[in-house]
Amino acid sequence: MNLSNGTLLGGRYEIVEKIGVGGMATVYRANDTKLERSVTVKVLKEEFTGDEDFRTRFKTEARAAAKLSHPNIVNVYDVGEENGIYYIVMEYVHGDTLKQVIINSAPFDNLTTLSIAVQMASALEHAHKHGVVHRDIKPQNILIGVDGTIKITDFGIAHAAADATVTTTNNALGSVYYFSPEQARGGYVDEKSDIYSLGITMYEMLTGRVPYDGETSVSIALKHLNSTLPNMQNYNPQVSNILQSIVRKATQKKKDDRYASCSQLLSDLRQALLEERSEMKQKAELEEDVTIYEPRKDTSLEEASADAATIGVMMAAEKGVTQEEAQDGIQVELMGKRKEYDLPEEGVSFDRYSKQLRISKENDDYETDQWDEERKRAAHKKQKPKQKPRPKRERGKRQQMDPEEEAYYKSQEKKVTIAAVITALVIIGIITIAGAKVLNGDGLFSFGSSAQADTMPNFLGMEYEKAVTEAQKQGITLNKADEQYSAEFEEGQIMDQSVEAGTTITEGTSVDVTVSLGLKSFPMPDVEYDEEDVAVEKIKSAGGADPEKEYVFDDVVPQGVVITQDPPAQTQADSSTKITLTISKGPETPTVTVINFKGMTMGEAQSKVTEIGLQVGTITVDNNATGEKDEIISQSLEPDQEVERDTKIDFVVVGEQTVKPEEPEETEESTPQTPENTTPSTSGSQTFNIDVPTSYVDANAINVKILRIDSASSSVDVAYNETRALSDFPFSVTVSGSGQMEVQLYIDNVYQWNQIVDFSGGAQ
Repeated sequence: MNLSNGTLLGGRYEIVEKIGVGGMATVYRANDTKLERSVTVKVLKEEFTGDEDFRTRFKTEARAAAKLSHPNIVNVYDVGEENGIYYIVMEYVHGDTLKQVIINSAPFDNLTTLSIAVQMASALEHAHKHGVVHRDIKPQNILIGVDGTIKITDFGIAHAAADATVTTTNNALGSVYYFSPEQARGGYVDEKSDIYSLGITMYEMLTGRVPYDGETSVSIALKHLNSTLPNMQNYNPQVSNILQSIVRKATQKKKDDRYASCSQLLSDLRQALLEERSEMKQKAELEEDVTIYEPRKDTSLEEASADAATIGVMMAAEKGVTQEEAQDGIQVELMGKRKEYDLPEEGVSFDRYSKQLRISKENDDYETDQWDEERKRAAHKKQKPKQKPRPKRERGKRQQMDPEEEAYYKSQEKKVTIAAVITALVIIGIITIAGAKVLNGDGLFSFGSSAQADTMPNFLGMEYEKAVTEAQKQGITLNKADEQYSAEFEEGQIMDQSVEAGTTITEGTSVDVTVSLGLKSFPMPDVEYDEEDVAVEKIKSAGGADPEKEYVFDDVVPQGVVITQDPPAQTQADSSTKITLTISKGPETPTVTVINFKGMTMGEAQSKVTEIGLQVGTITVDNNATGEKDEIISQSLEPDQEVERDTKIDFVVVGEQTVKPEEPEETEESTPQTPENTTPSTSGSQTFNIDVPTSYVDANAINVKILRIDSASSSVDVAYNETRALSDFPFSVTVSGSGQMEVQLYIDNVYQWNQIVDFSGGAQ
């Protein structure tokens, strides 16, 4: 349900416009009529309002965010419900999301990135100290106000750290592009998960791209688990080494290898920011002393150089040099006068030590002295060569000539003689050829024709231009019908002809040929973590040859999925490049080693069970045991025991510890318990809807398990345990029970939700 403009919530919040839609809620800008200010109102989507679990989670957002007071966290003002509309009122930030700014302006420089990251880390440090983990740090949840202030918003899936266990629900918990490895596994999430996501966000700010990309969420998640973080300096050479080190430490695969806390990360960010500002200040001080010289309109290039030398124009780094040194090495900026001096468009300057005028054009330097020489040579070619004047002679009278004049005339006579001989030879040759052609019956003027070919020649492999000439000699017309890339034929060679070689032909036969474009060059597509057939199709579509395949065992990557590729993605390749794909064969051994789960909470153990290749079996609650609630006190499989993969392991956990009341002494007034004053237990059934899961391992084999827990008797049994295909979802499951019981849903052994059900009256 979309709220129309003018709708009034809580008697004071007037909807002005819709500004966004999230996974759980629609976001509006509204006017607080009581305080006369703009506010943001987040309204829970209609499809979730009937779900108690979602309503509870929605309220959790308000409680989690409301207790946080920090300049870099969006303030929560109010929470309410009206006619089935659940809403939260928050601070309105006039600006844009960091994601939009990245799209428009990335890559950012080091100073900008550090300034934003310091504010984000400061906000997360405050939240973590108050027991709140955001779990969904990404540029879409970072707002940048018009004053440059950073605000983190959307604590919709944040929980107090003390209550947090496994981070998988029917909601999509953030964007997979910024997931931590433990989130990708559906494992335990804590403050270090936010640090990882902040590191990925910094990577995107510095490079303008996310480090891990793919066509499916599964392929991206697997890259978070296994792929090495790409070098940021390959995409932005200006990234400092210290900043790259900070990002790499924040995004380590293992949580223990990351920063221990946001406080440590914030300390390094602030130190890097100080160093970057200091470096920028030094550069600014140098640039302040640079003098720009603009010559007059009527000034020549030589005059401009001399004038600049006279006034001592030079770089700031050269302060302290003498006037003579300044004249040796000056920097002259000919601003706006490039056309007048017939110079390239970009700009010119004198390089101090080489004494050469340099021209910067698209990041390539050309030396002007070389450029000038080329212009001089071109001008020289246009000039007529100077000849020595011919000596004057009187007509009809032979005069006595000096040796130089005599040598000149002898030279001219020799040239005339040679020219006459050559002319005679040419004429004789023409007469000979013409006579031969007449005798052969070809006709006097049939120059260039030759004998007609009886069969089609083989043009394959010939250069097209040469083939055209050869075809003309044999009375064949050659037509270029197509051009194609080829690994067999070089560029310009004929790779196919419409009439096969050796075919009998007649005069004037026309043949279509296909000319090779040579090897097709293309950037290697990213096929890591794609399925085998998908990866091969991508490579062949790009222009590559069939890749070679190597199959290896892998405990993490599913069978039939590409683990690595060679050459790497974005490497330039062509149709002759050897491409090798390493493809997973799945786990090498059918057995796994059991670990010691004692002392863990059930939430921690669930992700570990899946991680090592086991399945959660029966969970028994012992209300008489001592320890923390949900703490595991025993397990059905011994630590270090080797068992088959997917073996079920049962646990006994600490339940609610109760103290039995003392039995009252029997008195004459005591009324014995009778069936009339005892509430009988009743049985019944409840139907549950199983929605499409947001994450799964194999779309064809998704395990769905429903546990039924009787807290009164501390018993846990499996009410439903089936493997279904993704196409089966959504579907319904009916569970029977007696009295009040807890029902839990697991997808691929990952906790999804729980409900307290009174089978005599329905869900609580």
